[in-house]
Amino acid sequence: MNKPVCCKYEVTLRVDGLFSLKSKRSLVGRLKTVLGTRWKVCVCESHRQDDLKYIGLTIAYLASTRNQAEDILHRLGVALEEESNGIIESSELSTC
Repeated sequence: MNKPVCCKYEVTLRVDGLFSLKSKRSLVGRLKTVLGTRWKVCVCESHRQDDLKYIGLTIAYLASTRNQAEDILHRLGVALEEESNGIIESSELSTC
C-alpha cells in the first residue's frame, strides 16, 4: 500500500486593487474558507501580512500519490488566481 504524500505549498499572490488592510483581511478570510471547504486543505496567512499588494499563504494537504499531489497543486493555483483576481508571483512545493 502506498504511503500518503504530505505536501506544503507556499505561495505569494500579487493582488491589485486593495486599498486597506481590512479589505485584504476580508479577501484572505474568503480564500481560506473557499480553499478549506472546497479542497479540504489547511490554509494560513504566513508571510507578507502587512503588504497591500501581496498575499502570502501556506497550504498543507494530503494526497494518495505524488501524481495526485501535483494535480491538486495545479488546481489550487488556478483556484487561487480565480478567487483572488491575482497572479501567483512565486510558489514552492515541498513534502513533509
